[in-house]
Amino acid sequence: MTETTKIAWNRIAIEAMAIVGSILVAFAIDAWWAERLERIDESAQLQRLRAEFVTNIERIDIRTFEEAILEACVEIFELIEESQRKGQEEIDISATTMGLMLTAPTFDADTPILNGLVRSGRLEIIENEEVLALISEWDRTFYDYTTFAERARRSVDERLVPALVVRGDIGSILMTWPVRFNLVKADHLGSVAVRVDNELKGLVAERWRNGRSAIDRLAAAREVAGELVAKIESVW
Repeated sequence: MTETTKIAWNRIAIEAMAIVGSILVAFAIDAWWAERLERIDESAQLQRLRAEFVTNIERIDIRTFEEAILEACVEIFELIEESQRKGQEEIDISATTMGLMLTAPTFDADTPILNGLVRSGRLEIIENEEVLALISEWDRTFYDYTTFAERARRSVDERLVPALVVRGDIGSILMTWPVRFNLVKADHLGSVAVRVDNELKGLVAERWRNGRSAIDRLAAAREVAGELVAKIESVW
């Protein structure tokens, strides 16, 4: 091989290496830019998630009426127990207290941003494992709440109301919009006489138990949401 041929091959090798190097650099730049765009998108989605969960926390915090519902259940349960101790077969229950016990509200979390990320498969753009873990914990905890809240509503609609209907005249209470019992006392409805027995006492206890479980799980979900908001703020 002549010296000229060697020079030609060296030049070809150098040019090939330059071309390959340029391609690799171009790929690296593209990958860097794609990663940068993804991180920008991640930051935007985290900000939207934070705003979404802050709103849900605020909505949960105003649901103070649910404790009043449980207090009504306890009041009626104690009235039943007292009447049984005294050998009485009937008790008078205020319409306000009865109406509260028969109110079985549920809470629907407003999470379109989170739901959209999950459905589109784009939740993976979030790299922080702690944020992802808290989102997963929120899903589990809120599912538990929903289960108990729906159980409480079925208990009222399918078991407690039918039991009360055959034990007293609660028609005027059922004809009153439930929200009214949460906002003002329905004193104009007076009270209703109800026949009591162990079955009714058990159904009232079931109403309280399901309601207590639902409220506790919602409180747990609210705590997780607070932790998630704090974590998102820490990674901005």
